[in-house]
Amino acid sequence: MTDTSQEVESYYAGAYWGPRKESTEECARRAEVFLAAMANVDPSFSHWFQQGKSRRDALKRPIDPSRAAIEKLIRRGKDRQFEELGYSVWAWNGVCSDYEDCGFNFACGVYAEGITNRCVLNLPSRGPNAEVEDKGSLVILSPELPTVTNPAHVDLAQRVREVLDREGLLVPVTS
Repeated sequence: MTDTSQEVESYYAGAYWGPRKESTEECARRAEVFLAAMANVDPSFSHWFQQGKSRRDALKRPIDPSRAAIEKLIRRGKDRQFEELGYSVWAWNGVCSDYEDCGFNFACGVYAEGITNRCVLNLPSRGPNAEVEDKGSLVILSPELPTVTNPAHVDLAQRVREVLDREGLLVPVTS
């Protein structure tokens, strides 16, 4: 029997930071900035929907990018058993193609030891929104998952940061 399945690659961009107890207001401020910045990257990142039981259900649950609405959404994402696990939100951009859709999830206000706060964006693997030629390039710096416990990774990150900063490519997205 011949295998006719095609391997599909997945792309992710993520930011992770250590324990930081934060209020829903603080998390909403950061999420509002993130959503506004993403909308400037590509139109496919300008409309988001809460997850639902189905695609049809999710499309009935748009996310309002105003700070007040985001704060309400974050409040609903509070871990109900363990306060130190903070808040989490998951969203989808509403594209109904398995390979052209994208989504994000974030956890903020997490202050449990050994668990990170995060913002992870899964990117489309096919279609027009997978082409990022005019947005920059993804550079793989290490075949391993970088960690702060590996001195070589820390050194590499510092060197890359210095080069990007020197070239004027590191611009803060928050105030």
